[in-house]
Amino acid sequence: MDKIFNSIPLPERNAQSEYYCGGGCSMLLFENAEKSEIIEECEKLENAGFELYQKNEIHSNLFVTFRKDITVHLSFFSALKQFRIIADPCTSEYQREEIQVKHTSPTVLWQ
Repeated sequence: MDKIFNSIPLPERNAQSEYYCGGGCSMLLFENAEKSEIIEECEKLENAGFELYQKNEIHSNLFVTFRKDITVHLSFFSALKQFRIIADPCTSEYQREEIQVKHTSPTVLWQ
């Protein structure tokens, strides 16, 4: 198993596959998964000090991202019964606050 996963609390069972995704990222794939597994993994990451960065649920699929020293993406695909953990040491945060822009000239509308 890639050493990048040493800093991440992992599920009790072993992954069926491991993939190198490029750019320093690696993925663990768990087959025959249940949605409860990703929920348990979220709790483990929060208890280990990871910060919830983003969470989306689309139909019965769940996508969650956590940040700490590295970025961890969790994905659950209900139709495939797959749970994926992607460890990403290189992704930087995007700007989450709205940028304040100072107008240097007035807006003029012409018709």
